[in-house]
Amino acid sequence: MPEPPRRARFQIHLSTAIVLMFVAGGLIWANVTPSVFEFGGTIIEKKGYLDFKGDIVRRSVFGWPWIAYEVRTEYQYYYTDPRYPEVRFDPSKKWNEKSIFCDIALALAILFAVWFLLEYLIRRRAARKMG
Repeated sequence: MPEPPRRARFQIHLSTAIVLMFVAGGLIWANVTPSVFEFGGTIIEKKGYLDFKGDIVRRSVFGWPWIAYEVRTEYQYYYTDPRYPEVRFDPSKKWNEKSIFCDIALALAILFAVWFLLEYLIRRRAARKMG
């Protein structure tokens, strides 16, 4: 029985491509889903209504496992009249180029490891059937 022709160097199986697609989707989801943290401020009861003094800081971070992009917003609430609060906010945005590079390098390493493992398992199974 003649041997099947050798595959091209970077040709992969369809099942490997499908699994890689799902792994890449999971990595993209992990990197674009924000983690939101809020902290700060005190609530004081004053003349029959609640008065809020201080600032609230909301920090949204993007990137996995390192923080690649951060949006930090400081909200300042002034309740001079309980019906009409005055809100001032100051957003600041920060990119971290080193973390972006590390996130991309880790994602490529994970995709390569999954590709190598799946192709190894497929070849091993095919060799068992032939022998």
